[in-house]
Amino acid sequence: MNTVILPAICDRAAARSVYPELIGSIGDAKVAIDASGVERVGQSMLQLLVSAAETEGGIALNSPSEPFLKAISLAGLQGTLGADITDAGAK
Repeated sequence: MNTVILPAICDRAAARSVYPELIGSIGDAKVAIDASGVERVGQSMLQLLVSAAETEGGIALNSPSEPFLKAISLAGLQGTLGADITDAGAK
């Protein structure tokens, strides 16, 4: 499983920088998303992750931080992004 590590600040610029790595990792197997160090996440990153989650292989969130979990909850994305989480709230 390929792993994409999200930066601490997941704003529009971060989404732009993560995009090539994420697209390169998408296939028929899940892409692991390490969200353990996320301190703040914006709508652009959430949109990118939703798109990746809806691909054939989908994504698996590894150790999402509390701020990341709060952001997906506030955005109502628990069903889309919270379906495959390991070690929730690790940091």
